[in-house]
Amino acid sequence: PTYATYSKVDFTFPLLPAKVKWMCKARGPISSSLNFHEGIDVIIWLLLLASIIFVGLTFLLVIRSRKYPGMMQPDTLQIMMTPLGMLFAEFGEAVWIKKNTPGRVIFITWGVVGMMLMILVYGNIRSLSFKVEYEKPLDSTEDVVKSGSKIWIIPGSMQYASLSTSENQWHKKAAQLATFRHFKNLKNIVISIATEGKACYLIPEESYYGIINQDPMLKKNPPKVHFSKEEILPYVYTWIVQKNSQWREKINEHILLNDQAGLLEKGRSVLSSV
Repeated sequence: PTYATYSKVDFTFPLLPAKVKWMCKARGPISSSLNFHEGIDVIIWLLLLASIIFVGLTFLLVIRSRKYPGMMQPDTLQIMMTPLGMLFAEFGEAVWIKKNTPGRVIFITWGVVGMMLMILVYGNIRSLSFKVEYEKPLDSTEDVVKSGSKIWIIPGSMQYASLSTSENQWHKKAAQLATFRHFKNLKNIVISIATEGKACYLIPEESYYGIINQDPMLKKNPPKVHFSKEEILPYVYTWIVQKNSQWREKINEHILLNDQAGLLEKGRSVLSSV
């Protein structure tokens, strides 16, 4: 309210706060197939690769240190790939190992270690495949702008004026990218955001719950949306009375009694019970 407004009318004590937030589509789950990289740390993967190379070189050194009469000399690549093949039980019949005692010792040792490593890796990946991860929600103006979503704002609203004159670069960016959507089409806007997810609308959170509670079909199956944690220029609801009205103090008294009795808080809970 401006000074001119206060000179003409009075306001009662506040009733309910209006939490003006970004309303965007609720974030959905991420495919569990993307969790495999969390099974083992990058350093462990590098150490595993280094171990395979080291064991392969050790095999090569041991096998090349002696001759094998009556049989073809084993291929260098075959020897080097043996440690990797053992991890997946795809190493074939390595006859040259049977005729080399040090080779058999290394073969058995690496087989046991490799089996334990594979059990660890497969077990972790298997457990992570059941882990449900959700997309990061859009909880600030910065998130909304960076997401590339369309930005919708109520025309002539205080929030648009606040964004356009803010010193916050993301607020200014949002104001520059904004297009206006009138409040009277709120039901269609909510459904569009929940189904298509291509835009975010800056409105009081209570307005969403109000439109849901007024429509039996929407209340039965409410559109899934997410409200940001950031609030843009929040305000409160109040009664406007004539200047110096005798009713102002009486209304204020009732507001205080209702607040002390917890009825205002109950009203907020009922309003948001979707």
